[in-house]
Amino acid sequence: MWWLVYAIGLTGLAVLAAVRHDRTAERRRLRGVAVVLAVLTVASLTLSMATGAHDPRYLPVPSGVAAQHQ
Repeated sequence: MWWLVYAIGLTGLAVLAAVRHDRTAERRRLRGVAVVLAVLTVASLTLSMATGAHDPRYLPVPSGVAAQHQ
């Protein structure tokens, strides 16, 4: 679940970076929102790495299937 919060946070930071290029934007307010969003994004990244899947699932491709698609 935390990876989704992280992805949304990255998207929000990208939107704020794009809006910041607008000359009429309130830069002081945008900077505050960007700092808060960056802190939340880093926190969600840390939580997603710490509480992620502990059972990695590997989906190996059988050699016969790989040879047919070449």
